[in-house]
Amino acid sequence: MHSLLKKPGNSGEAIEFFPAHPHEGEVGVPAGDRYGRVIARGKSLVSDRTFNLAVAFESPWDDRGNQAGRGVAQSTFYHFCDYN
Repeated sequence: MHSLLKKPGNSGEAIEFFPAHPHEGEVGVPAGDRYGRVIARGKSLVSDRTFNLAVAFESPWDDRGNQAGRGVAQSTFYHFCDYN
């Protein structure tokens, strides 16, 4: 489990549900990328199709030898908060 998917506080419990739906589009890890991984997926209650909600990248170095760091890609910000 990625640390972004833990509930706040010291419990270490996982966030189980996101207020998510697939109409925004899907995010993914580019082919051949060694440092990215899907960290959250959803499933449509209508079509039963699964889709990626978030991808984390933890790359220590880029192709030029520069320190690259970490990043997150998600299809919309409100997958991580109940904004609707």
